[in-house]
Amino acid sequence: MLDTTLSDMDRYPLKLSDLVVMDLDKVMAPMNLTWASGPDQWLKDLPTVGFSGDRFYGPMWTSQQWTEYAGSIMTIDPSGRGKDETSYAVVKYLHGRLYLLDCGGFRAVTPKVSL
Repeated sequence: MLDTTLSDMDRYPLKLSDLVVMDLDKVMAPMNLTWASGPDQWLKDLPTVGFSGDRFYGPMWTSQQWTEYAGSIMTIDPSGRGKDETSYAVVKYLHGRLYLLDCGGFRAVTPKVSL
């Protein structure tokens, strides 16, 4: 049994630096792209709230050929009671890659009724 309690980095294997951040089209995506974590790919203008040293990176290379996504899904996490928010995510996929096109959340507004 591997004990990963010694490091937060080991306990949370998905890191911000694993993501490729780029502008996306709603209908098409590049046929291929290459990830890299060099200084040329570091997106310095995007603030990060992850672990110290976490950064967002853009793609090192994207192909000139684009094609339509193979499919899409939208998930909704409804709010519960109290101060919880309703959240949603729109994800499309192509060639084993997942593309997050939109996500967000909002608090339900209860209409006031006048009697």
